[in-house]
This record gives sequence, structure tokens and C-alpha cells, in this order.
Amino acid sequence: MLQSIVFDLDGTLLDSERVMRTALERSYRQVVGLGPVPFDEFVKHLGESIPRILDLLDLPQAMGEIFRRISVEKVDELVFHEGSREILAWARARGIRSSILTGKDHRRTLLILEHFQVQDWFDAVVCSDQLTFPKPHPEGLQHLARLFNVAPDATVYICDSPNDVECAQRAGVRSIGVTWGIKPDQFLARCKPDHVVETWTELSTLLCTLHEEPATQATAATG
Repeated sequence: MLQSIVFDLDGTLLDSERVMRTALERSYRQVVGLGPVPFDEFVKHLGESIPRILDLLDLPQAMGEIFRRISVEKVDELVFHEGSREILAWARARGIRSSILTGKDHRRTLLILEHFQVQDWFDAVVCSDQLTFPKPHPEGLQHLARLFNVAPDATVYICDSPNDVECAQRAGVRSIGVTWGIKPDQFLARCKPDHVVETWTELSTLLCTLHEEPATQATAATG
């Protein structure tokens, strides 16, 4: 029976592509200067921390602080997927733990959750700067399993990047890939989540099935 639902943030709970693209472009122009901004390469590494992504792309670490500052300034341009609220309510009513595991830093993550007034829906929030080994290492999911005293096979990770899926696989947790994230075709071409859903209603139905209850009870919550 399902006991723990872990959400990725960017692309899964948030439509943040526009803000992310702007932050990368402006930080690149200020630090590097002219030339093509490697956004497509950047998103291939989503799930990892900003410092790690900059290293992988051989970009200056000085971009990181500018990227984070612009992201905070543009928090009003983020979109929180409303379908998640019904799932969070459904989970809480059944005693299922809900948490976030994100490559974002802790400060920005809490700011975003407070901005959308959803911070109280999550039993825990784990960010890349709180971990010794961020995603795709399984440390974050292993920490949540210990925190909630929940077995890996009673947990699902809802996500939209190959690093997320690898993290789940290494932790022995089932992954649910969502197609409304950033670059979904690229995502699905590079990994194989245990499940794939295209809408929040599909996600509700799947979670209900994994919790071993009639699907109508979950889908009713999301209309």
C-alpha cells in the first residue's frame, strides 16, 4: 500500500521553464557574454544542483548567484499546477506522507512554496544544498524513507527528468514520469520511468490504484 509520495518541483509541481530560461540567459550574458546560451544542455541535467550543472557545462560558478537572484525576482511568473492540491488533500486524508525532493536550494524552494501558500501541505522538503550527494544519487529519497519510516516499495517519486528517475531506481522507489514537464520528449527518450502519466487525472487514478482503492475516489477529487 502506498505510504509516501515524493514530488519533484521544477516541471512537476511548477511550470518554471520560462523563468529558468530567462535566468540562464541573463546570468550567461552578464558573466560569459556573447554566444549561444546552452539551455537545451542545461535542462538535460535538471534535478542536479545549480553548481553541479554549471560544472558539467563548463560554465563559471559566478553565474549561479545571478541565476538564483533572477529566479527569485521572477517568482510571480512561475505557475503552480493546481491539480496537485487535490492529490495532496487526497494523500493527507489517507495518512500518506507528501514531500518534495528538488535540485533547487532550500531558500528558493521555501520562498516558492510560501508564495503559493502550499508549504503546509508537505511533511518534508529536501533540497540539493541540504544533501551531501544531490540527485541522481539516492541520498534524498533514502533520507525521506528513514524520516517517515517507510519502505522504498511503499514510496513513489513523481518527476520529469532522467536524473529523477535514476535517483528513484537507485533508491528502489517507483518513479512516475509526467509529460507536462520541461522537454518531455527528451525526458522519455533518455529513461524509462515505472509509470508515465499525461494529466493530473491520470496521476490521481494511478495513485489510487497503487494505494489499492477504487480509482473513482481519487479521480473525483480532481474533477
